Amino acid sequence: MVRGLDYYTGPIWEVSAEGFPGSIASGGRYDQLVAKLGGPDMPACGGSIGLERILAIQEAEAPAARGLDVALTVLGAEEEIVRLAGRLRARGLRTGVYLGSSGKLAKQMKWANDQHARWVLLYGPDEQDTKTVTVRDMESGEQSQIQIADVAANLAERAATV
Repeated sequence: MVRGLDYYTGPIWEVSAEGFPGSIASGGRYDQLVAKLGGPDMPACGGSIGLERILAIQEAEAPAARGLDVALTVLGAEEEIVRLAGRLRARGLRTGVYLGSSGKLAKQMKWANDQHARWVLLYGPDEQDTKTVTVRDMESGEQSQIQIADVAANLAERAATV
């Protein structure tokens, strides 16, 4: 192995990461280098670490960031939405409530998508009349109606099997 610099006088080393080009750390022994740079003649060794390369490798190998389990839209009935969020969180589901100023469903769905939500809950006027919640699966696009009293248990059970 040749590090490419002629000041090494003894063993040299290089660390690489499988699947990534180049080294992430290297070094070796370089006697007389200090004297060549104007200091006393002394034995020396050292190394360097490529922090940027290590961080890039970590980022590439990191699992996909997990988002919310459940995103709650706000289409009225804010008090019931807050209670529902509490029940979902009590079941261990990562739950977010839309806090933006837009009442438009499209903006709220975009927010849910940006949060990488697994499910979005819609509780608009129709759902309020029937005491149901529309659950939209953001991966499949399927929607289902679930009684509001049962939705926390239902989603917790679904989350356990995913």
